[in-house]
Amino acid sequence: MSLNTFLTTIMISVVATSATGCASWKLSEPDTVAVHPFLPHPAHVAKVCVIRTSVLEHGVTFVSRDNGVLVGATRGPTYFCYYAEPGDHDLSIEADAWASARLRAEAGGSYYLKEEVAVEGGKVRGLGVWVDEAIARSLVDDSEYAVLVGAPEREHLPGTLPFAPARRRS
Repeated sequence: MSLNTFLTTIMISVVATSATGCASWKLSEPDTVAVHPFLPHPAHVAKVCVIRTSVLEHGVTFVSRDNGVLVGATRGPTYFCYYAEPGDHDLSIEADAWASARLRAEAGGSYYLKEEVAVEGGKVRGLGVWVDEAIARSLVDDSEYAVLVGAPEREHLPGTLPFAPARRRS
């Protein structure tokens, strides 16, 4: 085998492995919304919705965690919602580079995090910006509801009604 053939084979292998890692996150757009962004929800929990409308880097999956718990993901103009225990929450948005947002959730409250897309140094980053319900309504109109249905083996998929506990104080 020539050196060029060997190097080409390695490059194809690396690209295939990289693509497989990204492709392991799978989203589905179900007909019904499990946690609706604007309908009432149980009074003892908060509701958090993550909304992405940008078509920039639409093929990149943004994985969201709340206090380390996988709660959902977006790809292109999509959104999802989950329930959160009242208290402090550290949210992360994971793409090529990570971003974070903080929240002090109150029982019965509804919170809307708009994911903005930035490309910095060739890396895609999702930036979280909290918005009010009026803005969230227009953002949801420009996106589709999606749920995370596939993840790498080491991950635990969110349930039908995703839930994130509050951060425990040490």
